[in-house]
Amino acid sequence: NGSGQEQQQQQLARTNQDGGDGRSSALSRWGAPGWAGNGIRMDIVEKDKAFEYTAEVPGIPRESLKLKVQDGVLTLSGERSEEKREENDQVHRVERVYGQVQRSVRLPSNVDADHISCEYEPNGMLRITVPKDAGSGRRHIDIE
Repeated sequence: NGSGQEQQQQQLARTNQDGGDGRSSALSRWGAPGWAGNGIRMDIVEKDKAFEYTAEVPGIPRESLKLKVQDGVLTLSGERSEEKREENDQVHRVERVYGQVQRSVRLPSNVDADHISCEYEPNGMLRITVPKDAGSGRRHIDIE
């Protein structure tokens, strides 16, 4: 079974691989945590010609969303505004998160960051398509 120290090292290795929650390490591989907490949750799917990032952004107005790429990192940010309440309202519980939210993921090296497209869907999802760079794949090099 191993000592307590070995178990701690194994748990630390799992945390570095999958965020510590037992989920797939696919998101961690791309430079993002496996769990976004109260931030923006994002799915990453690799297709033949592009990577597709689908972000949950309900309650964040389209005008508030900002998407940028810098040094190989895709960053999505926005702001959820708190609802105005009447002075006499007695709030018993607030579970929704308000304020600035942000999510950054490192892009794979084989993408064409100059041709990223983005579509805001009415269901509160943001679909970001990052095409693969046709020139960055494997190629055969003749040896002379």
